[in-house]
Amino acid sequence: MAAIDRGDLPADLRIVLRRHPTDNPGRWDRFEGVAAVAFDDPGAVGAQAVRPGQVDLGRDQIVGLCSSLAHTDVHVSVSSTMTLDGAFFDKPQLGPAYDRRGQARHRRRARDLYAREHFLPIVASGGLELSASPEELVGQVRSGLARPERLQAERRTMLEALCTATDGRAIERVADEVGRFVQEHATA
Repeated sequence: MAAIDRGDLPADLRIVLRRHPTDNPGRWDRFEGVAAVAFDDPGAVGAQAVRPGQVDLGRDQIVGLCSSLAHTDVHVSVSSTMTLDGAFFDKPQLGPAYDRRGQARHRRRARDLYAREHFLPIVASGGLELSASPEELVGQVRSGLARPERLQAERRTMLEALCTATDGRAIERVADEVGRFVQEHATA
């Protein structure tokens, strides 16, 4: 919000803050009533037993998530495979890799989030810009707003490297395979 107040980002910029469904929603209460922030709460995952970070989203939650990504201009996420989802919508992908308030080990942990094995190919694609400071992140948001096509080829490379199909027809292929399986193994 400070960057908006200083004029470093457009005054009409709106931030959609979407918490992870297993996150503590109270952590984000400080943004309630802030005009620049719209809070998109996906809701709890229910009473089911889930491990930290594991989620089984309902259809309405997935639709809401896709809608928020489709209508965003720039997608900022913290070491999340949501980067792939944002890249599907061809939005600039930004990853804050800093902790300006923490001690040295916190700063290292913030950077190391992007060095986890499953995330390395996302970073290596070049389709995600990491920022080492709030100022760098603000500059990347400005750049993403002004030139959203920048790093478009790298986002495509990211998807091609990590997703077996990027044509939006995966569910049709799964349904076709299930149908074939049923026909081949049907008992008369």
